[in-house]
Amino acid sequence: MVAEEIAACRWTRLACQRQLDDLVGFRGKASPYRFNPALADGKGARYHPADNLCVFIERLPHLKGPLAGMTIRLEP
Repeated sequence: MVAEEIAACRWTRLACQRQLDDLVGFRGKASPYRFNPALADGKGARYHPADNLCVFIERLPHLKGPLAGMTIRLEP
């Protein structure tokens, strides 16, 4: 059970415990959730979808404001 160091209602404690349980259950390669998994296209070429998304976004221009017309630059 979650330590009762901070005053919280039953539902908040249960939500916190559920989060801690999920962190343990979805750790490592057994986890079904991955931030940027390596995938293969129809021809077998490997790629990372998040990397492709960043490349796409950085080709789009700002539409309004002082940066209008300049391409978007994502921060690390």
